[in-house]
Amino acid sequence: MNVVINDQGQNVIIYDTKEEMYYNMFMEMGLFVNAQGYLQDQDTGIVIRFKDKFIKTSLNPNVVVYTGKTDTEFDPKKNFNLMATLMGYYIDKREHGEEPIGYISQGIYDIKAEQLHSVFIKSHTGLYESDLYHNSYLGFIDCIFKMGGILTDLHKFDIVEEEENKKK
Repeated sequence: MNVVINDQGQNVIIYDTKEEMYYNMFMEMGLFVNAQGYLQDQDTGIVIRFKDKFIKTSLNPNVVVYTGKTDTEFDPKKNFNLMATLMGYYIDKREHGEEPIGYISQGIYDIKAEQLHSVFIKSHTGLYESDLYHNSYLGFIDCIFKMGGILTDLHKFDIVEEEENKKK
């Protein structure tokens, strides 16, 4: 993880790996990966579900995640709805916690010509808006960090499918 100073003099975090990014996002959300690899709420002890399946992941890139019939792998790049659901969980948790934001609405801005997306949350405490990304799951992650007062630059993870195939 690196910290740089932006044009406005603010500290901006740049994560080295996606696993580091996910770990810090989970921490911001009050979640952790338990010993069996399931995503769990640190306050309630509830194992997090998505579409009636437990979310399973590894924060170690060298560990393969094995899922059973009742599990789904945490891979937000492949599953946009997973990240949307987790952000909803985070908003709900914030609303019922010590620092409610006064949630009003959320949505996604699309710039179709450039295939860019920005996630936003409107609340009584302000507007939280992500940077523009090709991969909309990064907008959700960026918004979660911004709601927690953390500025990040996630653009190094915003790889378009064509670029990814060239690297292989």
